[in-house]
Amino acid sequence: MIVFLLRHADAVPGEPDEVRLLSPKGRRQSARVGRQLGLEVWSLVRAIEHSPLLRSVETAQLVKSAAKVRQPLQVLAGLEPEADARVTAVQLARSRSARLLVGHNPHLASLVVAVGLARWGGGYPFPQSRFGVLGADGRSDGSEALWDLALKESGDAARWEMTRLRLDCPQSPSDSAP
Repeated sequence: MIVFLLRHADAVPGEPDEVRLLSPKGRRQSARVGRQLGLEVWSLVRAIEHSPLLRSVETAQLVKSAAKVRQPLQVLAGLEPEADARVTAVQLARSRSARLLVGHNPHLASLVVAVGLARWGGGYPFPQSRFGVLGADGRSDGSEALWDLALKESGDAARWEMTRLRLDCPQSPSDSAP
């Protein structure tokens, strides 16, 4: 399983939460991410799945447009901020294809916990417009890891920097409540 996790870009404040749009900064962030993702990612990803909340939809649309790719955009129920990440983890475990999920906190942080990469209450905070990758760690035991992808910019140049995150030891969801 390889899952690329992207938290929606910067959004304008307001209510109701479901209809908040991206700010101008968020639109720039989304386009930048789309332009900077390489063929290595897009050759793996079969679909761009996002929550039904407008800031997530808009982030997914702008990433796809800037990347100039053909992968379909699909709403994935269960990516909302307060959705049960354990349900999403089961959906992901049943899938063999790589996916790009555009969602929200605290759901993305809870998803990292639900797949067993951090203790309940821990996780990774996923700053806006930031990537994480859940996937095989390359170890012989087939274990999975969480990687952080940060876009490092210097003048006109930009590159992705990938760091394996060190999170708390895994704990079974049955041992603790979320």
